[in-house]
Amino acid sequence: MNCEICNIEYMGTYKNKYCSRECWNKLNYNRRLKDQNKRKRERKSQIVELCGGKCIICGYNKNLRALTFHHRESKEKSFEISDSNLTRPWEVLVQESKKCDLLCANCHQILHEKESLSNKIKSKSQKQKDRKTFLKKKLIDLSGGCCKKCNLKTEYTWCMTFHHIHDKEF
Repeated sequence: MNCEICNIEYMGTYKNKYCSRECWNKLNYNRRLKDQNKRKRERKSQIVELCGGKCIICGYNKNLRALTFHHRESKEKSFEISDSNLTRPWEVLVQESKKCDLLCANCHQILHEKESLSNKIKSKSQKQKDRKTFLKKKLIDLSGGCCKKCNLKTEYTWCMTFHHIHDKEF
């Protein structure tokens, strides 16, 4: 009998089609990854619904990936609710989500920008960040001053990002 992956002859061992666990893993890795990503999306969808299903500030609910969890008290934060942590036990996720507000990505960034402005201490690195912010504001103004998709216009450059509309050419 030959292995379906490496074609090495073997004596009816691992799952009757493969010579080793390694060959079986090669074949099934992508399937398991897709299944895991599907479970993560389902988990996030369930937790989002548990937290109200929309941004508590602006009401956005169109895209699951754009909804984030903001810890009201950072001192109480056990872990960040993100894709990498959605495989934790359900009870642990629910408990952590109770410490959070559901926000869209824009409102979350604006909230953090306001927090950082209130805690600002000018340092050399802060001056460099200020220069980058100034340049980013100029680029945003040159691009029309608002989001091309939703027409959001904000003074907070933190929540604005640039997306290539054509393939990148360097």
